Amino acid sequence: MLFLGFLLTYKGSSGQWHETRLPASRQSFVLENLQCGTSYQIMLTALNSVGHGEPSEIQQITTNGRATVPPLSSVRSPHFFEDPTILVPIVCAVVVLVVIISVTAFVVVWKRRDPSGEAPSDICSPVAAVITFIHKVLVPYTSEAAAIIGSDDD
Repeated sequence: MLFLGFLLTYKGSSGQWHETRLPASRQSFVLENLQCGTSYQIMLTALNSVGHGEPSEIQQITTNGRATVPPLSSVRSPHFFEDPTILVPIVCAVVVLVVIISVTAFVVVWKRRDPSGEAPSDICSPVAAVITFIHKVLVPYTSEAAAIIGSDDD
């Protein structure tokens, strides 16, 4: 009968059994990639040319340290448009801003108009620019946000 080595069998507290074959020439072995603060069960079985012997008693060990926290990349954070606690206040703020700018522009134009009812030429350009900005830039975002809030993808 030729002695071939050992079969090292181990598992973590919540994992599957793993086997590592150790040659007869090995006098020591280091298990790598173990988790801190985790309990492991370990046992050895002798191997020879005929087969294997009875496994040793299971040894219960616990690694030093505390259990690790999963990396941030594995924790899914909600997307900006999926979280109403973020999206709703932003949409409301944009809508309020649009209303304030529109009312301010209207009041300025109304107060500076000629008796004939025409707005003075020196104020029309800035007000027209503000109203154009509101309709071309801000309104599409509020419409898109309202569509996302109202969508029922779940």
